[in-house]
This record gives sequence, C-alpha cells and structure tokens, in this order.
Amino acid sequence: MAWLASQSWCNGNVGMIGISWGGFNGLQTAARQAPALKAVITLCATVDRYSDDMHYMGGSLLTDDMDWGGSFYSVAGLPLDPAMVGAGWKEQWLSRLDVLEPFPAKWLQHQRRDDFWEHGSVCEVYSKLNCPILAVSGWADGYTGVVFRLVEALNRPDVKGIVGPWGHLYPHRGVPGPAIGFLQECVRWWDRWLKNKQNKVEDEPALRLWLQEYAPPKGHYDMRPGRWIALDGWPTNKTDRTLWRLNSVGLTRSADAETVIAIKSPQTTGLAQGEWTAYALCKVAPELPLDQRRDDAGSLTFDTPVFEEPATLIGSPLLELDLSVDQPFALVSVRLSDVAPDGAVRRVTYGLLNLTHRESHSSPAKLEPGRRYEVKLRLNEAAHVFGPGHKVRVSISTVSFPMTWPSPKEATLSVYTGKSTIELPFAMDRSFSEAAPFEVAEYARPRPVTVIRPEADTIEILPGFAGGSKGRASSAP
Repeated sequence: MAWLASQSWCNGNVGMIGISWGGFNGLQTAARQAPALKAVITLCATVDRYSDDMHYMGGSLLTDDMDWGGSFYSVAGLPLDPAMVGAGWKEQWLSRLDVLEPFPAKWLQHQRRDDFWEHGSVCEVYSKLNCPILAVSGWADGYTGVVFRLVEALNRPDVKGIVGPWGHLYPHRGVPGPAIGFLQECVRWWDRWLKNKQNKVEDEPALRLWLQEYAPPKGHYDMRPGRWIALDGWPTNKTDRTLWRLNSVGLTRSADAETVIAIKSPQTTGLAQGEWTAYALCKVAPELPLDQRRDDAGSLTFDTPVFEEPATLIGSPLLELDLSVDQPFALVSVRLSDVAPDGAVRRVTYGLLNLTHRESHSSPAKLEPGRRYEVKLRLNEAAHVFGPGHKVRVSISTVSFPMTWPSPKEATLSVYTGKSTIELPFAMDRSFSEAAPFEVAEYARPRPVTVIRPEADTIEILPGFAGGSKGRASSAP
C-alpha cells in the first residue's frame, strides 16, 4: 500500500474494495490503520469470523464449512504460474503441498469462539476502524449482518450501508434484481474520500434498504418486488418492537395458560430451507428457500391472526423460548415466514442455536435432559412487508438439514407456551422515507456468446418409498 501511495500517478490516498474474502481483507487492513488507506468499500463480508461467517451460526456447524472448505482446498493446491514466480515454481508448489491440510479439518478443531476466530474479527477492534467505510450486501446473501453491525457500532457520518435484494454478488450485476448503478456509487465514494471532492456523501442516509414485498416462494428470481427506503441510523427508532406470545392457538398478544408442545423433527426437515448464502444466482442454480410448508410439517408452527392492513417488519426478531430437551446435545432452528392467502409460505428470516451455546459461544455446556431452560435466539435482520390477508408464522424445528449438521442423536424439544415469546419490530404506520433512486446499472459489455440451448435449472424433491424408487434431486437442462 505504501508503494501505491508513492507512485507518481497516485495522490497518496488509497482505497480498498472487495467482495467476500476481499471484503474481509478491506476491514482487516483498515483495523491495522495503514497511513495511506483513506476509505474502504466492503461487500458480503463479516466483522465476526465465528458468528457471522460460513463456519458456524449460533454455534451450529454449517455445511458450507465443508462445501467452501473443500473448494478452497482444491484451489490452494493448484501449481504456481511460472510467468509470475519464475523458474522455482515447482519447488515452491511442492513446498506448499507438503504443509497443505484440508481447511475444514482445521476449522473443526475450533468449534468454540476462541483466539483462532477472534484473530481477524474486526468486531474485537471497532475503535481502530477510523477510515470511511461503505458496507454492502443483499438479503439473499449469508453476510447481510455486516452492514448493520458496522453502521451500529461505528455510528459515524462516514460509515454507510446498502442492502439490496441480491445474493453474494456485486450490486451492478445483482440477482435477484433490481441491480443498481453500483459503479457510480463507488466513484462518488472514492471522489469524496480519496480526492476530497465535496459531494456530500456523508450527508446521505446511514442505511438504504430494499424493503421486500411478498413473492411466491421459489428457488430463483430474476427480480424481487419492493422499494428502496432510507434510515438515519441503526437500530432504527421507527419500529415498535411488539411482543407476541407463543400459545397453543398460535401467536397472540396476551398469554394463555401454560401448555407443553413437543417436537422431534424428521431428519429431512430443512430441505426447503435453501442455501446459507446464494453464491450462484446468475442462472446457475436455484438456491433460495422453497415453499416452507414441507419443512413446517416437521416443525412446531405458531401463526398470527390475518393482517387487515400492511405490516412492515424491519429489524431482527428476538425469540425467547422456555424449553426442555431429552438429550445433552440439541439445536433449535427458527424460521419466520409470510403465509399468503393461498397457503403458500415464504421464509422471511431465520435463526439457529446450538443449545449447548445458550449462554456462551466460548464456553458451551451440555444440557441436562428434562430441565427447563430460558434461551434467547436473535433472528437475522429483515425488511419485509406483510400484505393484507397475510400472516406471520414462526416455525420451530430440531433439524435444519442440509444447511446445518445434525445433532449427534435425535432430540425431542418441549416448548412451554404462554411464557415463550417473540419480539417483532413492526412499523404499522409505514413511516419510512423513500431513498433517492440509484442510477442505472453499468458494467463492461459482455463478450458475445452463442446460446446452444436455454438454461432452466430447477430443484425437485422426490420422496423415497420402502421397496420402491429412491428419492432424488434433479436439475433440468
């Protein structure tokens, strides 16, 4: 970076931009406070490598740990390019292979939040993030939380966030759309912080969010309906965190008499959950949540009454469960969904908790079978409008496979209704400001291609039958 700053074509001010691991690097470099680094744009990144990455969620092991880890391992073992490193490429390559170990094996040695994860997690050193930061992600991405964490923790005019409908992609090529003129946003950011042009980006809203509207659940969308809104900070003061009780009749505002409802979810619960993060939404694979009715059949479900007026949810729902289990190890998966008048169920947000991590990710403790516990589970942030005739559903299961590795033994979870609650951040008066429209997306002209046959990827879940055909997943050409 010092070399860049010293070049004749540079004014001495350097910016960093990157997505995914490149986004991590920008934040980590900012925390090292390099003198030449004057601004960062971070996309689909994290501030916490344990709690907000593809390894663990709520202390539960994500299968993305093995998925991405296996891909990473194969790339790390590739030979070096002689044109880049010279005649000694082979010796360097063999030296690397001698010490290379499968990354998931390394990560699985650190199932608790320890020094391994704290290293490189900028949430440990927020006070060192002194340069301007623009944080960007999408609702279909697994790294949405970084936007809200940075805006809340730093709380400065030179820290902004954008969350669109996209997956793990740059917003000017964002899918689901609408894509935005992200390159123009980058130019404005660099002009202000690297060239000192007074374009007033620091006076713009702290957060610009795509407020999503209902769309029938399916594995892929080209576009998601909604609108851009602006918030002055995070958490926002424009929502009312209303408390709803989990009762035997559903979600209500007042508590009924205590009852006990038990669930031992089938190991197939979670097949409709979708991917932890949608990496390949550019017509490669259907990765988004399917109709949740399939998974709801193996879950406890609690519904609100039908809404007569639109209800806007913006924020992170907080569930407090009064529960017991019959095993020393168990997990709980919670999904919050939009139930349409035709019965279709679209997942809006969700959360996971390894119940041995109920008090600490660094010092987990086994459960005592049969003992009652009060646990808290915060769901991911969301921005969604529940339309008239729709209702909210909270679904609770003990399995979320294949997104999450299952517990060692099947567990039965007992939920004590009446005392169990969920806070829903609603703004019934729809008092959010419209965000100024983004410019039209621009990007380099793609190279010409010849389409041999149109692509149409699908996911199909077919049940297996004893003595009959086995279940299979298919991808149509």
